[in-house]
Amino acid sequence: QFLLELLTDKSCQSFISWTGDGWEFKLSDPDE
Repeated sequence: QFLLELLTDKSCQSFISWTGDGWEFKLSDPDE
């Protein structure tokens, strides 16, 4: 459930990219 909170958190969108395809999402490496 915390993932949904992160996905909807604007401050987290820098490393989380929502694909908009159902529940599919991508996690970017924060070290990059």
